[in-house]
Amino acid sequence: MRAGGSSRSSPGGTPPTRAEGSGEVRPARIGSTTSPLPGLPIQPGHRAMNPTILPRDQVAQRLAVSSRMLRAYERRGLVRPVREGELEGYPPSEIRRLWTVVTLHRDAGINLAGIEAILRLREQMDSLCRRLHALAEAIDAELAADPPPDEDQ
Repeated sequence: MRAGGSSRSSPGGTPPTRAEGSGEVRPARIGSTTSPLPGLPIQPGHRAMNPTILPRDQVAQRLAVSSRMLRAYERRGLVRPVREGELEGYPPSEIRRLWTVVTLHRDAGINLAGIEAILRLREQMDSLCRRLHALAEAIDAELAADPPPDEDQ
């Protein structure tokens, strides 16, 4: 625990996760396969909402960052909140992306411009992989439709 009695990590430390079944906060590791926001029960007193959209303040608390920092990520275009009625928050895909941003920023010490470049490159790689997969399927279909001639004749 750092001075001040908080078990949350410092800006240069690792983002915390909650130990399952307890209120204990423990640091996460880069490349961790565990969800940064396990369970996410709706807190008593919260208005009914779409269970797939989590409020900004709840996400900020679970990732141990301020809502102000989340808004800075939004202004930079790194994440996109959604609005449903009076509630503004994040769908699961944006929470995963936000987890990546926070991890790169705090754990790896990468600045926001670097994170922006990394995310853009990742999107380009994903697009290329989808195109390659589609091409491979097209080639397989072509080969299956037109078998090569027998070499015995």
